Amino acid sequence: MKNLKCVMWSLRALIGRLRPSNKSMVIRVNEAGTLPSLIASHLKYRIVELTLIGELNGTDLRYIREMSGCDANGKETGGCLSVLDLSGVNIVNGGNTYYGNYRASDNKIGDYTFYKCARLTRVIIPDNLLSIGEGAFGCCYNLSSVVIPDKVRDIGELAFYRCESLGVVSIGCDVNTIGVYAFRSCISLKEAIFVDGNKPLQVGDNLFYNCPLEKLYVGR
Repeated sequence: MKNLKCVMWSLRALIGRLRPSNKSMVIRVNEAGTLPSLIASHLKYRIVELTLIGELNGTDLRYIREMSGCDANGKETGGCLSVLDLSGVNIVNGGNTYYGNYRASDNKIGDYTFYKCARLTRVIIPDNLLSIGEGAFGCCYNLSSVVIPDKVRDIGELAFYRCESLGVVSIGCDVNTIGVYAFRSCISLKEAIFVDGNKPLQVGDNLFYNCPLEKLYVGR
């Protein structure tokens, strides 16, 4: 009986380690490229909500991708990161490639940064961000909420391609250009809000292709 109890305790401990927790963390990254050293390896695939403050480069973005369910080669990981708050982050040049041969650039969520990170449901973009690259959030199938700050000037083509859970999008007043098919096949997107700025807006063809858009607002 004693041995049986020991076995049961061991099994419970193992299950506890395997089961994702609803763990929420706030981490300050004082030096770009050090995020992997700031998260204990046994927590990497257990964090569900993550708030980051400080500077991030390609090495950090690569690690965040892995936590969000997809590695730098597009293969699925055991990550369960769902809510990502980057509002207090500066994205800077440097570090490793984060996806394929893509590298980080200053004040930009670069091309395919979060491509195929299907675990993400909510992302708050850095307050000082200037650009969202091509396919940056493509195939984030469960992304239902994204906050695009006013300073963003450019949104690349296919930036939100197949964000199939995205229901509402608000586009800030400083946006100059939005690429073709930026919201293609966002099959839940019913409402789009364009905050009216003082600059002309260049919009690519088929911006809302295959979207069930019902309401389009322009104004403040």
